[in-house]
Amino acid sequence: MQMKVGQMAALLKTMGISSDIGFMGVTSVLYPEIDQTYLDWQPGNWGTAYRVYEPALRSVKSWDEALKDYEGEFVVIGQTRNGSIPKDVLDIAAKDGVEKLSVETYYRPYERTFFTIAIMKRSW
Repeated sequence: MQMKVGQMAALLKTMGISSDIGFMGVTSVLYPEIDQTYLDWQPGNWGTAYRVYEPALRSVKSWDEALKDYEGEFVVIGQTRNGSIPKDVLDIAAKDGVEKLSVETYYRPYERTFFTIAIMKRSW
């Protein structure tokens, strides 16, 4: 069963996280009322540049920091070139207390990449 954009937006209202600023920049502008977190993984001062999206989007240096004190459902957004599960989803799913509830992948022909939306839950 594929999600519609409205369903994804409703789920995203819980919390959205990703290491892809292309997605997170757009969602932070479209949905500023939603708690969103970007993993600033690149060396240098990229995270400083992305402060333009605050307060809707916060930058962190680790998934542990992103999930600190969080309990409940959240959305992880990622992409790959080969249709595999994105590293963001795999890394977060490996954290204690986190489970994948659903994972859906969509091919984006205009970029020749695969877009993945994972619904996850963190419980203590």
